[in-house]
Amino acid sequence: MDLTELAQVGATSVVAAMTTDAWEHVRLRLAGLLGGGNNGRQEEAASELRQSRERLVGSDENEGTAAGVEAELRGQFRERLRNDPTFAAEFSVLVEEIQRQVPKPTHSAVRQHGVATRGGTVIQAGRDVNGIKTK
Repeated sequence: MDLTELAQVGATSVVAAMTTDAWEHVRLRLAGLLGGGNNGRQEEAASELRQSRERLVGSDENEGTAAGVEAELRGQFRERLRNDPTFAAEFSVLVEEIQRQVPKPTHSAVRQHGVATRGGTVIQAGRDVNGIKTK
């Protein structure tokens, strides 16, 4: 898995963990990684993660807020992954642990784009996409 993908998967996994019983363990482990052995930075990271979770669970617009929190984390993780190989190795292990503990989200977004040319017809409905070719 490349670093950009690890940042994405990590951010998605952390946001999913925020609404589970595993969150407190994940928060402490992640804060430790983000702190890099510095107690002050570790406490700051733990506080920021706590605030992100509060924003997520206290929001009426959960999906939009989740996307915002995920984007913030993804950027933070990507930057750290690029500059710290030790963090990358430890973060990868943590992400795998989170994925084993936290159920995968039950919804996903799919973007579909249909184009009809030369008299063709495209029908998109629900989860199925059918292309019908006309003569």
